[in-house]
Amino acid sequence: MFRSLWFGILILLLTAVAVGKEIATVNDSSANTPAENTPVNNTSSNDSPTDKPAKNDSAANNVSANEEVRRLIQKLGDASYVVRQRAELQLLRMGVDAFAELQRAKNDKDIEIAHRAERLLAQIENLFLALEDRSLYYWIAQYAFSTDNMEKAGILWSLARPYYDAPNGEGLPTLCRIVRFDTEYSLRAEAAKCLMALPPSIPSKQRKWFRTIRDTLSDSGNDYLLQLVVEFAGLRCELDDLKDAAEKKSQHDAKQTKIPVEYPVPLKVDNSIRGRVLRLTDRVAEFQSKPENNAFQSGNMNDILLFYALAEIQDLAGLTAERDRSIQAALAVRTEQLGNRHPLNSISGEDVAQPFYDHIAVGRILKERFRLKWAIPHFQLVCEESTNLLLKIDANSNLAKTLIFLCNYSEATHYHDKILELVNSNEYSKRFNNSRQVSIMCRVEKLLCLARVAAEKEDWSGAKEFIRQGLDNEFLEIDLLILGYQLSDFDPIFREELKSKIAKSLSKMEQNLYQSRAVEPERQAWYVAKICNEVAWLLAGTGGDYIPALTLIESALKVEPEDCGWLDTLAHVYFLGKKYDKAVETQENVLRMAPECTLFRQSLERFRKKLQNQE
Repeated sequence: MFRSLWFGILILLLTAVAVGKEIATVNDSSANTPAENTPVNNTSSNDSPTDKPAKNDSAANNVSANEEVRRLIQKLGDASYVVRQRAELQLLRMGVDAFAELQRAKNDKDIEIAHRAERLLAQIENLFLALEDRSLYYWIAQYAFSTDNMEKAGILWSLARPYYDAPNGEGLPTLCRIVRFDTEYSLRAEAAKCLMALPPSIPSKQRKWFRTIRDTLSDSGNDYLLQLVVEFAGLRCELDDLKDAAEKKSQHDAKQTKIPVEYPVPLKVDNSIRGRVLRLTDRVAEFQSKPENNAFQSGNMNDILLFYALAEIQDLAGLTAERDRSIQAALAVRTEQLGNRHPLNSISGEDVAQPFYDHIAVGRILKERFRLKWAIPHFQLVCEESTNLLLKIDANSNLAKTLIFLCNYSEATHYHDKILELVNSNEYSKRFNNSRQVSIMCRVEKLLCLARVAAEKEDWSGAKEFIRQGLDNEFLEIDLLILGYQLSDFDPIFREELKSKIAKSLSKMEQNLYQSRAVEPERQAWYVAKICNEVAWLLAGTGGDYIPALTLIESALKVEPEDCGWLDTLAHVYFLGKKYDKAVETQENVLRMAPECTLFRQSLERFRKKLQNQE
């Protein structure tokens, strides 16, 4: 490599060390929130989700709690100053449980009650917004103060959905309280859907999510919603435990027999569990058929994802026919149109009040969970039936990316052509001024796919020509550089051409690291980690230095230790450092979490082959 390239790598290494310290500081500060910042209400995510109320009927609990709030509010107007002060302090301690009644009380005819109620609402809001984890508590406060149930439904999604502000399930305790205590049944039903259908994407966090639901709401009494949610979470936990046990046994057997584990590992599920899954299937169908459980735009994202959450359970239980019916039911859902009203309006800047937007959102979530074959039909549905230009571009783009994960490069280029056709249309040019940039990026991605197809056919000259065309612009695609480097082993002239491009790409990433200080604090750690992963990936794929690459990816993994893409980078870095056993072990873990991904599977086969040759 040129001296400038190694100099750039050295600078990146020094930056990475600082970044690692910065990330650790961010994590430490979020994990050790000062006690004085803890809210006086009992909905904080710092509260243990297993602190359960007494075992009795949820509705009765709810009524008695509201009666206590109303009793205290009346005392705000008591003739005795001491009684008024004590009542105000008790209401302040109740926090979110008192929000709804305090909202009504601020318009009370008694001026003293109205004044104190308004003051309490302001105090509780300030306590929420003073916390370290502002995004989460912002939504909790918004939920408490909102009088619009459609907006509240969208906030429920934001509390659950990793797409927005709660990537690690931090909103779970609040959702559990809402499904148990909220006075509006329609909101309780929507919260129940969130609990069943919107767990985090990382497998270990999914397990924690469902275990917490099962343990927190296990004292469901005779409450229909709570019983359904607990039954759902309980079955998912049982099947996940069986899956973990089967994988551990397979790993143990593999060490004894020297035969590699093939993922996914088949489960042995007894008939009693299958019978319970079938009964759950009937209960979920009954739940979805009731109009009172679909008060917020029937056929929305939650309704579709609930079918897939059920399909996951059916798949684990080996009920393939029932699983396929659930998937077909999800694809048949069509969102009810209510003008510009949609639960996501309050939390998303996108044009969500469009037919098929929910199918785009579902497809993205499934792709994020590496349920790639389930995601594809949703994107295809939007491509075929939607008339919205941006939705069609989004769907085609996601289809291409999903097919690349499946190593179906030829078909991916078909969708790149569709995107180019849409972006270069008169309609797009009239509405947007970024047609040229989007076209270049799409064309580069298409050329990368064409180069991979040529390489698979051992058409080395054709592959290199596609790579040259793809690199002949200001947008440097990392994977294009890596593929070019891999094909340049016996072509020193081509490798010299690539050196300056690689150095330029590293320099640009270095600038992005320095510019990351301008990113809002809530996003900064993730943004820096993303850049560290990209640099480590480029170094691993182009014969860079092992130590800087390892430092960078380990810094990224401090932010999200179980991100499949970043763990895949770690495996490739180990391969770069000739740590073939570690590369195989790491990549097996990646494939365990994403068994559908052909791209990950091919890397594992390459690592295993190298390890066998070494032995």
